[in-house]
Amino acid sequence: MGKLKKLLRRAAKIAKERGVFYDLASREPPVSVSLPEPAPSPVEPVEPEPILEMEELLSGEPVETSSTPPPSADVEPIVVMEELKLEETGKAGEEIKNLPIVFNRLPEDIKKSIPVEWSPVDFRGVDERYPLIPPHAYAHIFWSEEEGTLLYHVEEPKLTKKEEELLDRIKSLLIDIIDMSAYDLIQTGSAEEYISRKFDEVVEEYGFRLGDVQRERLRYYVLRDFVGLERIEPLMRDPNIEDISCIGPRVPVYVYHRRYGSLKTNVVFEDPEELNRFIVKLAQMCGRHVSVAQPLLQGALPDGSRVQATYAVTKDISTRGSSFTIRKFTKDPLTITDLMRFGTLPPLLAAYLWLAVERGQSILIAGGTATGKTTMLNALALFIPPEAKVISIEDTPELRLPHEHWSQKIARETEEGGVSMFDLLKAALRERPDYIVVGEVRGREAYVLFQGMATGHPGLATIHAEDMETLVDRLTTPPISLPVSLLHSLDIIMFMTRARVGSMDVRRVRELYEVMGVNVKEKRPLVNRLFRWVPAEDRFEFVSDRSVVVDRIVENMGVSAESIWSEIRRRQEVLEYLKEKNIRYYKDVGRIIARYYKDPEGVLEEIRRDKGVQ
Repeated sequence: MGKLKKLLRRAAKIAKERGVFYDLASREPPVSVSLPEPAPSPVEPVEPEPILEMEELLSGEPVETSSTPPPSADVEPIVVMEELKLEETGKAGEEIKNLPIVFNRLPEDIKKSIPVEWSPVDFRGVDERYPLIPPHAYAHIFWSEEEGTLLYHVEEPKLTKKEEELLDRIKSLLIDIIDMSAYDLIQTGSAEEYISRKFDEVVEEYGFRLGDVQRERLRYYVLRDFVGLERIEPLMRDPNIEDISCIGPRVPVYVYHRRYGSLKTNVVFEDPEELNRFIVKLAQMCGRHVSVAQPLLQGALPDGSRVQATYAVTKDISTRGSSFTIRKFTKDPLTITDLMRFGTLPPLLAAYLWLAVERGQSILIAGGTATGKTTMLNALALFIPPEAKVISIEDTPELRLPHEHWSQKIARETEEGGVSMFDLLKAALRERPDYIVVGEVRGREAYVLFQGMATGHPGLATIHAEDMETLVDRLTTPPISLPVSLLHSLDIIMFMTRARVGSMDVRRVRELYEVMGVNVKEKRPLVNRLFRWVPAEDRFEFVSDRSVVVDRIVENMGVSAESIWSEIRRRQEVLEYLKEKNIRYYKDVGRIIARYYKDPEGVLEEIRRDKGVQ
C-alpha cells in the first residue's frame, strides 16, 4: 500500500488535449498550472545514476483522463515527465528545462520506420583507377582473389636500375645546394617551384643527359621526396582517404577509404632507418621535435592533417619500431548530402536537425573513435544561418564553413605561450557569438561551453562517449567535472556509431535524445529518446511519438505544431533534392541553405520545376 501511495504522489500526467496537470493522489478535477522556478541545485561533481527516459518516467496503472486513443502498437509508450505534483516538485529536486505546456503527437505519416536508401558495394566487382598526381601517380583499387580482399595500389613510374642510381645522385647534390630553410616555403606554396628550379640547375650544371620523359619522371620523384611526404605523398593527395597508418617497417601501410573502408596498400617502408628519418621529417613539418628522449609526436601538418607518431629507434617503447598515423584534413569535407547518401541519417532527421540548429538548439554529438562525430559536426554547422556570428574552437583545424562571419580559433600547445581551448572559449564568449562550435570537449572548457549555452549562446560540440551513461559519467567526473545542474543547457544529444553492414564499415546515427531537464537529487538527466537506428534491419525509426524540441519551438514561435512539421517536410524536400542531384560541395550546400533562409518559396519552386512537379 505504501508503494502505491508513493507512486500516486509521484505520478501525474499532462492532459493530451488540454495541457493541464492532474493530482492523482486527490483525484481532484484538473487545474491549469505553470512550472515553478527550478530549486537551487548543488554544483559539486556527482556520480551519475541510470538515465531516466520518458518511457520510464511514470509508473503504475494509467488513469483515464480523456478519450484520446492510446499509441499504436508499433510505437513505444511515452510519458511526458515525472513529478508534476506542484507541492512535491521542489522537494524532489527536479530542474525542468522550459518544458512546453502542451505536448503534440508526431504526425501519423512520419511515425513509421525509415529504410536506409543505401546498399553495400559488392567488393568482388570493384576495379577502380583514378589519378592522384597526374600524369605520374594513380590509385588502383581492385579485388584480389589471392588475398580475398580489396587492395589499394599506388601506381608510379617505374625506374630502371640506372635511373635509380641517377636519382640518388641528383638528390645528394640537391641536399648540398638547397637552403634547408626552403621547408619554410611549404607554408606559402612556393617550395615546389623552388625545388623544381634547383633540379633543372643540377641537371644542366652536371651535364646529365636526360630525355624529356625521363627528366619528368625524375622530377616527379624529387618533388615527391623533397616537398611532399615521400612514399605516402600520393596517398595524401587522394581526397577519398581519411586515415593513413603505418605500424612499423616492412609492414604495408593501411588507409581508410571513404567508400571502401580499411584497405591494405602496396606502400611499404622496407628499411627501419628510412622510417625513422621519415618520422623526423614529420616532426619538422609539424614544427615539433622528436628524439630518443622525447619519442612521441603529436602535431599538425601545414595542411591541417593531424599526426600521431612514435620514434622508436631502439624498439624499447614499440616492439615493431617507429610508427605513425595521419588523420587527413580535407579541403572538401563531407556534407549532409554525403551523409544522407551513405545512409548515416535519413533526410527527415536531417531536416529536423536543420530546424533545430536554426532555432538555436544546442547539440552534443557523442560516439566512439572514428564514428564520424567531427564530420557530423561540420555538416550540422552548415545549417547555421549565413548572417550569424560563428566562433569555432578546435585543437587542430578540421572544420570548413562557408560563413563569412566565421572566426576559427585554434589551440596552441607549447611550453611557453600556449593557448588552451579553455582560454579561447572564455575569450570567445566575450565576443558575443551567435553560435559556438567546439571541435571536441575534453576538459574544463566544457564548463565554459555549458555556461555559454545556459546564457543564450547555442553550442555545437562533440565528445567521446558510447552511450548515455558513459556520457553523463564523462561530463560529471574529472577532468570535466561539470555540475549535473548544467546538463539542462543541452537540447539534443546524438550518438554516432561505426558498424558492419554486409562487408562494409558504415557510420550511423544510433540514437537521438532530447533533453527535458535534470533530476539533481537523483543525479540524472530527464530525456526523450526520439529516434534510433535498428542494426538488424539497417533502418531508422521514431521511438517516441512526441518531440519535446519541436513542441518547445512551437511555443516559442507561437505557431501550430502542424505548421512546424510542414516546414520540416519542406526542408526534407530540399535535402532530398541535394541528395538526388548529388550537390555535395560544402560551399554549394551552404549557398542553397542560405538562399532558402532568404526565399524558401523561390527555392522550392525552382526544385519542383527542375523535377517537373507542379
